[in-house]
Amino acid sequence: MAEPTSRLAVNTHAPTAFLCGPELRRAAQRRNAHWALSALFLIGLIAGFHQLELPFNVNWQRMFSAYWGGLSARAVFCAVLLYIIGFPLSRTLRPMWLRYLSQKPRFLILLLFAGAMLWEFGVALGVMVIVDGLALAELFDRNQGSLRSLTSLLKSLLPASVYLFFGLVMMFAYNDLIASQRFLGAYDPLLLKIDSYLLHGQTVSEMAHRVLSRFTAAELKSVEFVYYGMFGQIGAAVVLLAILVGRREALQYAGTILTAYYIALVIFYLWPSMGPFYTCPRHFADFPHSLATYAIQHNAIQKFRLLASKFRSLSQVDTDYFIAFPCMHVAQPLVVLWFVRRWKRIAIALALYDLILIPAILLLEWHYVVDLFGGVLVAAAAITLNGGQIFHFRRKASPPVLIVSSAS
Repeated sequence: MAEPTSRLAVNTHAPTAFLCGPELRRAAQRRNAHWALSALFLIGLIAGFHQLELPFNVNWQRMFSAYWGGLSARAVFCAVLLYIIGFPLSRTLRPMWLRYLSQKPRFLILLLFAGAMLWEFGVALGVMVIVDGLALAELFDRNQGSLRSLTSLLKSLLPASVYLFFGLVMMFAYNDLIASQRFLGAYDPLLLKIDSYLLHGQTVSEMAHRVLSRFTAAELKSVEFVYYGMFGQIGAAVVLLAILVGRREALQYAGTILTAYYIALVIFYLWPSMGPFYTCPRHFADFPHSLATYAIQHNAIQKFRLLASKFRSLSQVDTDYFIAFPCMHVAQPLVVLWFVRRWKRIAIALALYDLILIPAILLLEWHYVVDLFGGVLVAAAAITLNGGQIFHFRRKASPPVLIVSSAS
């Protein structure tokens, strides 16, 4: 009989290398904090609607069309672009190109498909549909049509997508709930005053009107494109993390995004504000009427007034969003950067985009300058609450954990 042998393994590479027992459990609990927060906010939402006798009737058609359909298509498109940026051509486009060269009828099929999509949807949306279609076809090819492999991918992707979707629905419902109880412009004067110090006596609205008055129609549209294009990276991160890392990391990311929203909702309830477009007396006279933002901001004010009235005219929970402070257009991209930091080229590309995003936020008068700083703090808090170590403090290292096993 063989003599028993012992094997020693020192775990020095895993993030929890020096954690054991209670410490390991506490680390796992911190990473899963978003589940408890989601459950707590769901209970609070149901109780709030019940207490105020408001109908909890969600406009599911709009939610699915705008946030499940529209944002999903944009998410896949952005994920494809980021994947091409972040990884070598030998892994991204070259295998696809060689496959098409070996099966030339594919070029004809692609040409017919592209022509039909451009004819039906126009250039912008058509290109997105074409890229999404090519990505799905390539995914099918690389998995050799294996239903088992494709099902495994869906199991990684769907839980985080569904979790994020219903979390956003809950966030919109809270916006309506808070608007029914609080005066949403209560802290706008304070934030406006803080901005006057930061901007040496000027306001975001004054600067925005001065700059936008010099823009051409195409330049105005590009500002909106940058601002609303931010949502694409939120969904793209779900796709990349689910496919390249796994379901657990994708869920962790979705939970961190939702945690940031939960923090923002608490701040909004305590110190409600709507943004520069609400405080500027000449906003709707001077702001370009051709922009979609004009109608969105006008409708936001009208909806707030209806919810604040004694009749509380809330027939359906819709995609209503009123939060100025903190700026979630800063908080969410920072959370994305934290989770994609392992892919340096993707992180750099998104960081450059986010730098361009900041002036777009201010030019469209959605946020005060101080809101941007609030967004940074909210992102840091959400990441930290879910186990991210943004700030590293030097401490005496514990001895490595030895894993001992024996085999006979």
